[in-house]
Amino acid sequence: MGTIAAGLEKAGIPTFTVINDRYESRMAAGFQQNGYPDVPHYTANEALEYTPEGGAKLADMVYPLIINGLTKWQPQYLKQSGNSWVPTADTFTYTGATYDEALAKFNADFLSTMYWGDGLPLTPPTREKVDAMLATTPMTPSLSLGQWGGPNAEFTVEKVAINAVMAGAKPEYFPVILAAMQSMVSQPWQNQTGVVRSPTPLIIVNGPVAAQLKINSGADVLGANPKYPANASIARAVHLAMVNIGGIGRGLEPSHLIGTAGVAGALVMAEAEDVEALMPKGWEPLNVQLGKPAGENDVTVLGISDLALDVSSNITNTAHYIDPDSADWPSTIEAFQKHTVGVIVLTELQATIQSGLIPDPRSTVKIHTPTKADVQKSLYQNARIPRAEIDQLFLIDAAGKPITPTVAMGEVLKTLKPDEAVPVAAGPGNFLVLVAGGH
Repeated sequence: MGTIAAGLEKAGIPTFTVINDRYESRMAAGFQQNGYPDVPHYTANEALEYTPEGGAKLADMVYPLIINGLTKWQPQYLKQSGNSWVPTADTFTYTGATYDEALAKFNADFLSTMYWGDGLPLTPPTREKVDAMLATTPMTPSLSLGQWGGPNAEFTVEKVAINAVMAGAKPEYFPVILAAMQSMVSQPWQNQTGVVRSPTPLIIVNGPVAAQLKINSGADVLGANPKYPANASIARAVHLAMVNIGGIGRGLEPSHLIGTAGVAGALVMAEAEDVEALMPKGWEPLNVQLGKPAGENDVTVLGISDLALDVSSNITNTAHYIDPDSADWPSTIEAFQKHTVGVIVLTELQATIQSGLIPDPRSTVKIHTPTKADVQKSLYQNARIPRAEIDQLFLIDAAGKPITPTVAMGEVLKTLKPDEAVPVAAGPGNFLVLVAGGH
């Protein structure tokens, strides 16, 4: 609908569209991708207005909106400057008898009118607070980190700083937020969206900065822990930047039938490098595993579509949880070679001692201490899809008729015996192994 409306507007034909609230973000994606920040439309409440009684009221209410939309309509809060759409004002001012009253007006406007938020109260991005955020990086405010989202929005340093302030992040968190956003916008946004949902960003922090900012790597590492506010603040800042800058530009994420897990943020964690320091050689942190120097501050972002938890220390059992469907499978052999399929989070000290990853100092028995490479090899050998499932996923359509496999799957099948299970990754190195969590 949005694409059709944008096409007609481009041809000089005024439009007005009435849609129901189920399709608002999908329509917005259509016109945003065609260079329009908005088009004249009305979003109806399907439950209340798509009834005989509600429809009669809707017609009377929408008629003047249609006339205005076809003759005088302009996007709210935006104006055209050359070939670009820019805000109608550089700043927004909210006043009240008390600060709380002004704050309530700000949140009502940003959350309920402009939809620039995630539904939770926001911190006003005042000039002073944004400047304090910008002071933590040598990057200039106008520097573009890249383009992302349906409208190919520019992710400038200042735009990310504004969203970081609204998320309630401290200025010292900003370099990590910037690094995460740089990583995300370096990839085409189409690779990060889907019809039903999108992957949830998992932001992994390595190096001394994790301890300096108190980013959690222990108990509740992927959950709420009030002792470690940095995790939640960084996650929310990234999420707000995605939806406010690059989602639809109106506070709407790219359209999904269900949506992305984690309404108010991404997932943020640090690796338990203090625990790895106690381990034998071969248990270097993730960033070292990826070729970075030891002790360097690094941020790694992965898109996760499923999170399976296995409380046993048996790697074979854990591998069986990794079972991507056909929608997740890379379409080319080059993409398959680079594709990272799983992140294994191993629990800290107690469980690792019990499973033999760290020698128990009380024991006189010599035991083999597996390295990360050993775990990766075991995952590669065991995380495989039986050929019968491959047939159902990739070689047979919904009607039960044979179909040609994708190029990547066809190349993989050529390297295997007819009854051999298919690995979900190109090799052991495609599994990223982390140490984190509590006990």
